[in-house]
Amino acid sequence: MIKKHWIAILISIGILSFLLGFLGHWHWILDILSHFRFYYFWYFITLIPVAFFFKKKIWGGVGLAFAFMVGMNLMPFYLFPYINTNTQHQISITAINLLSSNKEHQKVLDFIEKENTDLVLIQELNPTWFSVLEALNKNYPYHLSEPRNDNFGIGLWSKTPFDTIEIKRFTAFDIPFIHAQLDSNVKSPFHFIGAHPVPPLIKGFHARNQQFEELNQLVKTLKTPTIIMGDFNCTTYSPNFKRITNGTTLEDSRLGYGRQPSWSANLPLRIGIDHCLISENIVVHERKIGSNIGSDHFPVVVRLGILD
Repeated sequence: MIKKHWIAILISIGILSFLLGFLGHWHWILDILSHFRFYYFWYFITLIPVAFFFKKKIWGGVGLAFAFMVGMNLMPFYLFPYINTNTQHQISITAINLLSSNKEHQKVLDFIEKENTDLVLIQELNPTWFSVLEALNKNYPYHLSEPRNDNFGIGLWSKTPFDTIEIKRFTAFDIPFIHAQLDSNVKSPFHFIGAHPVPPLIKGFHARNQQFEELNQLVKTLKTPTIIMGDFNCTTYSPNFKRITNGTTLEDSRLGYGRQPSWSANLPLRIGIDHCLISENIVVHERKIGSNIGSDHFPVVVRLGILD
């Protein structure tokens, strides 16, 4: 019986997994299912010709319909981006989740030196890495950090002075994040928020979602253009991701630049959980994933333009 219906079973498994992801508000397992839409697309694409080959036309048509549905969701990442070149100020940023156990110190320093961006956001900053990254102080004399012995230490280094910078804390688990404003030292002022919400496993699921909502409330209070970067432990496909963007003008900087999966560097199936979200009056000139620096995350590098 199973042999007779194996095509139907395989396509049904894909459909069920895809649809359950839309219920990710309710449980962390359902939330995890939402992250793999790129792979659902290719799963259906692979099964469609097999279904037609074995004359399962109805199931081939169903698979085609769902492949189209998922593909339409992925398409904005691959459309050519519109770049406004009349920006008054440009800012470049590197964001790195180090992996606290990473020993490839020189690879990280070499990567930062090569990219030579204006800001460097570091996550999973522990005391050992903090000592290593003191080498950045020559080129990045303005910085604020909180090294920790867990995976939630964070730091921000800059070539130019901040107008204001402070470490704030999420209510859930007292996790730090950084909020900086660059105003008097640049042509177009903007806010920068660097954050690393907790992984959404079991108890962390509700804590991460609460942290998203706190970011959302903060963004709504800001009057100038805003950039948020970090490892959010979530893809944009999750229904929970809207907890950050609802009621704001925040957009994914990847639009037009491809899917750019950043985690895990050690696995063949990768998803994009390292983000740069930008508010209105900010445009993307470049957005890319960096090389392997010994972490389980690839670095994210963006070059942005800020409009008047």
